[in-house]
Amino acid sequence: MVDLGDLPEWVAAVGTVGALVGSLVLIGRQLSEWRRAAEDRRRRQAERVTAWVWEVRPSATPHPLVVLRVANSNTSAVYATTVKIDVGVSGTFWRWLGSMGPMETRELEIPLPGVPRSNLLEPDLAFTDGAGRRWLRKSGGELRDWVVSDNFESSPGAYPSIEAHPTMGINPGDKGKWVDPAVTPPARTGGTPPDSVDVRSSP
Repeated sequence: MVDLGDLPEWVAAVGTVGALVGSLVLIGRQLSEWRRAAEDRRRRQAERVTAWVWEVRPSATPHPLVVLRVANSNTSAVYATTVKIDVGVSGTFWRWLGSMGPMETRELEIPLPGVPRSNLLEPDLAFTDGAGRRWLRKSGGELRDWVVSDNFESSPGAYPSIEAHPTMGINPGDKGKWVDPAVTPPARTGGTPPDSVDVRSSP
């Protein structure tokens, strides 16, 4: 037989366990919300780091140029910044920019062996945020975590080797020059200069 005298104690114990479970569930939800908020903050920072083709200069001498811009629109720095662009048969070129300060934009000129066959040129961008997380922004705009297989390597394109490539060895250590994105060169105000192919898109 059940001793009904113990029933209040059983009810109290069950109530205590229920309250504990409810508290654990609430804590779990709060932790999940904190993680999501932290992830959102990190992703927002990553979304403000961009790279794009500013222009192609087919008549530049001694070689045609593709001009890239890389921008960190955050109020904090990013690190180990690397940009790569595939120019088809002309080859794949990459540059190491290192750290980029808050609100910093850089411009890089990459010499090509010939005029690109397509204006649809888009760079890949890799960088590390302030929390030490490595990101990759693909040429199509996809933003995701960097994985080991995401190597940035040069490719000679249609040439037999990097050594045989006519422009691959020109300024490979160039980290770009700082530019003020708010300042537009006078030549642009009246349209695209005749010696350039404008392929700018919103970063």
